[in-house]
Formats: sequence, C-alpha cells, structure tokens
Amino acid sequence: MIIFEKPFLVILIVPIVLLYAFIMNKTLKNRKILSDSLHYPSSILVRKIIDALKIIAPILIVLALMTPVLIHEYQVTVDTPEKLVKYSGELPARFIFLVDVSPSMYRENRIEQAISTCKAFLEKLNVSDQVVIAVFGGEVKEVFRGDRDNALKLIDKIKEYEIKYTSISTALGWAQGLIKASGIPGVVIVLTDGANNYGGDPVQAALAINASGTPVVFIKTGNVPRGIPFFNKLSIRGILVIDSSALDEESLEMIVEKTVIDSKLNSLVSHGKNKIKLYRKDYVPTVILYSLAIVSLLLTRIEGV
Repeated sequence: MIIFEKPFLVILIVPIVLLYAFIMNKTLKNRKILSDSLHYPSSILVRKIIDALKIIAPILIVLALMTPVLIHEYQVTVDTPEKLVKYSGELPARFIFLVDVSPSMYRENRIEQAISTCKAFLEKLNVSDQVVIAVFGGEVKEVFRGDRDNALKLIDKIKEYEIKYTSISTALGWAQGLIKASGIPGVVIVLTDGANNYGGDPVQAALAINASGTPVVFIKTGNVPRGIPFFNKLSIRGILVIDSSALDEESLEMIVEKTVIDSKLNSLVSHGKNKIKLYRKDYVPTVILYSLAIVSLLLTRIEGV
C-alpha cells in the first residue's frame, strides 16, 4: 500500500500549470530564434517529447514533495521480556490490585506498607495499562478504575476504608469475575498480611485463577504468625509471594519491575494476545520520483530554456 505523508502539497499543481503556460510561451519564442541552428532538434516528435517533459518534470517534483511511501505490514510475536519492554505500550493489560483493609492491616503500619508497595507497582506499569483497585475484608469494594497516573493520585485514600474480617477467596472470586467479563489479559495482585479468617479456601481460589491464564501475585505485608502457613502453601503450589517487609526500597523496586514484566507477559501469552501488527515505511517511491524529475529537467535543457 502506498500513502502520501504530505498530501496537502497537491495544491502546488495549480501554479505548476501556470508555470507550464509561461514556459511554453518562452519555448515558442526560442524556437523561432533557434530555427536556423544545426543543434536545434528539427523533429516534431522530439519537440513534442521536450514539451511533455517540461510539464512532467515539475509534476514529478510535486508528487515527490508529497512524499509517497510504501507501507509494509508485518507481525511481531512478543514472547520474551525484552520484546515486551519494547512493545509494552502496544499490548495493554489490566492490573487488579486487591488490598486487604481488615482491622489487622491497621496494626504495625501494615496498611502503609501495602500502599507503598502498590505505588511501586503502579510506577512500573505502562501508561497504556488499565488499573483496578479494590479493598476487601469480608466483602469487596472497588475504589478505582482507570489509568496508572490517576491511580497514583488516589492510592492513599485506601486508608479511609476498613472492613471487618478477612476473606481472600471472596476478593479473588470478585477479581476472576471481572477478568472474565472484560476479556482483557489481566494480572491479580493481592496485598495482605495473610490473616485469613472468613470464606472459602484462598489457596484454591488463587490456583483456579492461575490455571485460567491470569497470574496471581501475593504481597506479604507485616509478619503475622497466622499468615505464615498460608503464604507457605501458596509458595509450595507455585503462586508467587513477595515479602515486602523483608526488602529494602531498592530491592523491592527491582523485584516489582521484574514481576510486572513477567506477569504481564505470561498473561498476554496465555490469552493469545501477544501478537501485534507493525508497519514499516519504504521511501523508494519518493526517491524514484525525484530521480525521474531530475532526468526530465536535464532533457528539457536541450533547448536551453
């Protein structure tokens, strides 16, 4: 497919026609002067060719100035972290943050730790990614849906919520329903101290979402003895658990960056959304037009006009 990058320059055709009229008038006068010259082409055919070139050359220049380019379409399969970093903006995903706001999270600054970790994740997302933030205890409440930048502005408001009990399985079920309804590749990130005391089995709920192709990541906040067996079970079953309380700021940032890339890539691949169409521009048509225009101009110089 050929397109013009500067199609508006077509308006130059009008002055070209006027210029042609001027040139032809001058040409006729010069022919009278050179009629007796041995170097003047006497062939009518040659004269017609030169006349045609006088109008063709500037038209070719106008077409070249419009910059025609040949568009080549090709497909890229994003199947490595390096490719995802390069093309992340072309492949949006939905990151669902589930933040535990049960009473135990408001002890020992655990909620502040969860918010801080949320910010670290949000800062590593691509601007094209979608963000959903929900708080949970014994129930789930969505508090934000939108882009990364607005999520960063509102994340601190999580501290305004407190819901009794802790049902991680309920929160995961809510997230799974959201993913199915949207059809967009997603990643679920759960921030909790692990003190689950309500609802179904959260380990099975996490495994079910993982099996559907949506990665689930748990962020351990604080050091609650009741949460240790839960996080151990998750790790044994292959669910990623990040202990944010055991990491300094620099280490957490590195792990978060890797987690965002790996989890997004896994989700895209598992949902078959890791292919993108790209387009390459070929400026050969523009070069050809300029070349033909130059040759045409040189040939018209036979008459010296």
